[in-house]
Amino acid sequence: MKKFLLAIDGGATKTQVLAADLQGQVLGQGEAGSTNLAVLNEHQVQLNLRQAIDQAIKPLPWQAKFKTLVMGLAGVDSPAELTQAKNLFAQLFKNLEVETVRLENDTAIALASGTDKADALVLIAGTGSNCIGHNAQGQRAKTGGMDYLLTDEGSAYAVGRAGLRAAVRSFDGRGAKSLLQELVKEYFDLDTFVDLKKEVYQPPLSKTQIASLSVLVSQAVAQGDQAAQEIIDEAVQELVLMVKVVMTKLDLATKPVDLVLVGGMLKQTYLRQQLLTKLQLLNDHLKIIVPTKPPVYGALKLALKS
Repeated sequence: MKKFLLAIDGGATKTQVLAADLQGQVLGQGEAGSTNLAVLNEHQVQLNLRQAIDQAIKPLPWQAKFKTLVMGLAGVDSPAELTQAKNLFAQLFKNLEVETVRLENDTAIALASGTDKADALVLIAGTGSNCIGHNAQGQRAKTGGMDYLLTDEGSAYAVGRAGLRAAVRSFDGRGAKSLLQELVKEYFDLDTFVDLKKEVYQPPLSKTQIASLSVLVSQAVAQGDQAAQEIIDEAVQELVLMVKVVMTKLDLATKPVDLVLVGGMLKQTYLRQQLLTKLQLLNDHLKIIVPTKPPVYGALKLALKS
């Protein structure tokens, strides 16, 4: 029986799946909610993954079998977390009759989506943030990746949270007046600004919900708001620092190196412009790559190599 490939990007905001033949031709696609175990419980993660896979394999022959499955999963940053994820998905992948399963942190597929070079890094600036890299000597290094309470600087979550705080500072007078105050009030449809406390805490906003507020900061920057610009400037500084540290650990600061940039924060014009400018100053031989296709295609690329 003809066999197929499955490529999966399990992100903090959404999960994308591609079903392809052994030549890499995409035959089906699926999308569902997050499969990040730091964001949702195990039951919801399983449901989301099953939904996205079902959509992707619908065009395939009935009872199709799979040669290889490659999944990049956000939030899998330690051997224990990797084992937990493997155990959680084991029955699902067994039911799909997958011969070979490769489960990685989502940075692996993001990197593969942009380059095959031995000296390379990837910076993810999405709902969360982190940076990993490897060199020709086989060494690996990373920064961040310990989720939103410990890391995620420069991410949509960090920017959204900072935007909320700047709006409160504007409201109570501890900071300069900011457009964020009114934008936040409109976003939550508040009668009075003090009602924001209830919206934030009852029930508590999730990481993803707070990350979605980063668009308010972007809107305020576009209108010349100083507080919002300072938030983005700090985010850029943190993202650049991640890359600098990884390059230093791998002794790549003065060598030709590819840097792949992925994540929704790159869609914010001011952040993107500042980030590209400051990253270029780190290394005269730095090649910055912004992939034209999403990271799930990096998973497909790895599946084809397998």
